[in-house]
Amino acid sequence: MRLQVTQGDGARILCHCSAFRDFAERSGSGDTLEPAGGGDLFQTAPETKQITKGRDHFAWIKLTPKGPHRWHTTRCNTPMANTLGSRAIPFATVLSHNIDDKEALGPIIARVNRKYATGHFDGEAGNTGRVIRSFLWRAL
Repeated sequence: MRLQVTQGDGARILCHCSAFRDFAERSGSGDTLEPAGGGDLFQTAPETKQITKGRDHFAWIKLTPKGPHRWHTTRCNTPMANTLGSRAIPFATVLSHNIDDKEALGPIIARVNRKYATGHFDGEAGNTGRVIRSFLWRAL
């Protein structure tokens, strides 16, 4: 399985939501979470990612009726990406643990859903407003 992401047009965040953490733990990828239970994510437009190998081993599930499509490999259940359930808003989140050079994605600009963190984290929480503006700019 190989996923290629065009870098530069996106926002890198740490998400502490319990749904993301549950998906990582259910799929056996809990070790990809950072110590406070957050996932390192790169939010971007769907056209910036491309499956270059193993397309036939890629599937999605939904944990809740209104939740995002959570894309994973079918051989080892590795979480790969999330997309919204509607084509009306073009949005994709690539799980950064799948990227060889995470630093090329840019700095982490915010920690979101911090109230669901499972532990203490050091440093700034970042600017959630910047994440929202970045998302809206790409979606329009």
